[in-house]
Amino acid sequence: MPLNKLGNSAILIIIAAEGLSQPLAADTFRITSSFGEYRHLHFHAGFDYSTGGRSGVPVLALDDGVLFRASFSPWGYGKSLWLMTKGGLIVRYVHLDRFTPRTDSLVYLFRKENRADTGTIEMGVKVKKGQVIAYSGETGAGPPHLHLEIYDSAGRLVNPWDLGFRYPDTVSPTIRGISAVPIDGLVEGLPFESFYPASGNLVPETIRVSGRFGLMLWAQDKWAGEVGVRGVKLTIGDSLVFFLDFSEIDPADNAWADALYAFQGGMNSASPIRCWFLNPKEELRAARALPYIDLPEGVYQGKAEAWDCAGNRAFVKFVVKVGPYPPSYKPPLSWDIKDRGFSLRAFGYGTLILSRLRLNGIQPILETDSGYLYWINRDTSIDVARFKVITKTMGPDGGEVSAFGWGIRAPAAALACSTQWVFYRDSQNVAVLPKYPPTSARCTLFLREADSLGIYITDQDGKTLRYLGKATGAPAGRFGFLRGARDTEPPEIKKITENPGLFEFKLKDEGTGIQEVSLLVDGEWVPGDYDPEEGKYSYRPLMPLLPGDHPWRITARDYQGNETSLEGVLRVK
Repeated sequence: MPLNKLGNSAILIIIAAEGLSQPLAADTFRITSSFGEYRHLHFHAGFDYSTGGRSGVPVLALDDGVLFRASFSPWGYGKSLWLMTKGGLIVRYVHLDRFTPRTDSLVYLFRKENRADTGTIEMGVKVKKGQVIAYSGETGAGPPHLHLEIYDSAGRLVNPWDLGFRYPDTVSPTIRGISAVPIDGLVEGLPFESFYPASGNLVPETIRVSGRFGLMLWAQDKWAGEVGVRGVKLTIGDSLVFFLDFSEIDPADNAWADALYAFQGGMNSASPIRCWFLNPKEELRAARALPYIDLPEGVYQGKAEAWDCAGNRAFVKFVVKVGPYPPSYKPPLSWDIKDRGFSLRAFGYGTLILSRLRLNGIQPILETDSGYLYWINRDTSIDVARFKVITKTMGPDGGEVSAFGWGIRAPAAALACSTQWVFYRDSQNVAVLPKYPPTSARCTLFLREADSLGIYITDQDGKTLRYLGKATGAPAGRFGFLRGARDTEPPEIKKITENPGLFEFKLKDEGTGIQEVSLLVDGEWVPGDYDPEEGKYSYRPLMPLLPGDHPWRITARDYQGNETSLEGVLRVK
């Protein structure tokens, strides 16, 4: 198996698809994200090909066909191009640096006429298999790479591997372990989930449950990096409990991403898979599952399997013992809030508190060496000297809940299941939890007394701020520590390059972030490109500027409406 090295990254020899061209004019590449991986509110829809930190690698037509659409945006997919092949496949190339000159001209004229930074144009440009149609880049989200999506004639996303886009993979996935989650039941005699690490092909510790429960599988494929697995299978005894294989994705299934994957923060590809359906009224086409596991008392042998696109498989065997058991406390894998003598974890189906002090009016479920253990599974209010906690439950039909002046609105079906929201306040912080609820659409965060504030998500120390939106209503799918703050400082602009063929500027905003950038040259709006991740704005004229004086003015506005401008004159000899 040939393996080259570029820096410290493993680079794989390209194997061209049968009957189709490879997507990049390069001898090597590295897959950095696989088909079906978790993304917030959607599944990863294709393969990501790393270009080794470079932009400008030629992108090729997979087959004879017609380029019928080009889209552009500073965010998300950035610049992308659509190809309809002669065989009826639809191919989307994403995060492009630029198109070919012909397509660039069409996009340039459309953008200038419509003063558009985001949009789509339709066209009909015939191309041949292997023809250069664009150049890879890093527009939108992420470092330099090519994201490749392929749709069949029915509009379903197809796993590129199954069309022959393969790489020599001989490494099996890694299974980290299994979590047991109570669903109207107990795990280890307690009402919250517990993690059971794997050792080789075995989970050595017996999973002890009573009542209904579900299992989460922690699996990841670590071939030439860390990507998501293609599929998993879970059996208990002779019964199939769960089966998942990402051969295709219907776009309508994207609403299932945050219900199937129990994202915990960190790498998307490491997200554990909930091996049950949170809402049995729906069906994820790539999976079959029970809505929960309900077994009579007894001891059961189980097996969990995971596989990658190449068919490499890993498995672990485990034992489930069903029956009443005395409580056995195992701390959660992580705490949402950890302070002096107080820790809190919001699971969504209930809230776990570990406190060295007794909480008035609430009976602990267990006394441990670390303190008193409390389980909150109803709406309640806790008020002690250093902090306050209020819990409120919202069902799948949505609604509105609020506390401490902060509130959440959720549309119907935005939550995959009933969710207990936790509002926490101490002398310095406010938090809304759980951090990663199982949602199918964004909720709205708001402040009762907005007063021109913006909402920011931060860490417990308040060192990192990320703007979510205006306090009157900020779309949110992730939660945690929050701040309401007023941004009164305008963005900063610094000129980098100024010549007849290129204008470049560096932009920075420490508050809400830059929402819009515009450049006027000779008094006319011109279609430049803004990269929000790099904080860079560039404009390449379709033709170099003619001799003479060319006044220019660049303006940047942040999400709070603060605006600044920089102007000058380019003298072309």
